[in-house]
Amino acid sequence: MSKYRKNIVEDIQAKNDFQESQRELKKKHHIDDAEEKIIVEKSSVFRTLVKVIGTLIRIAATIVIAALAIIGLAGLIYPAPRTELFKIGTEMYLQLSAWIPK
Repeated sequence: MSKYRKNIVEDIQAKNDFQESQRELKKKHHIDDAEEKIIVEKSSVFRTLVKVIGTLIRIAATIVIAALAIIGLAGLIYPAPRTELFKIGTEMYLQLSAWIPK
């Protein structure tokens, strides 16, 4: 039987990591370091849902912007879509100018 524990370095490292995380959590929640409290942050379903919805909105916006960029490039490069987009643009301008009072 050995005199010393074999995993002492890992135990010390885990203890130091835990103390560091507690120090950061106490700073985040405005608690003095002198207080002997252990802070446990639990993941919330609401927070996770908000993050997922935010990510989905960001992905959808990226796809829409990429599609609009491709349409714009096609309108610049090829003459047939260019004339059609110009017709659509002038029609939009005429309709907007009819709606907006001067």
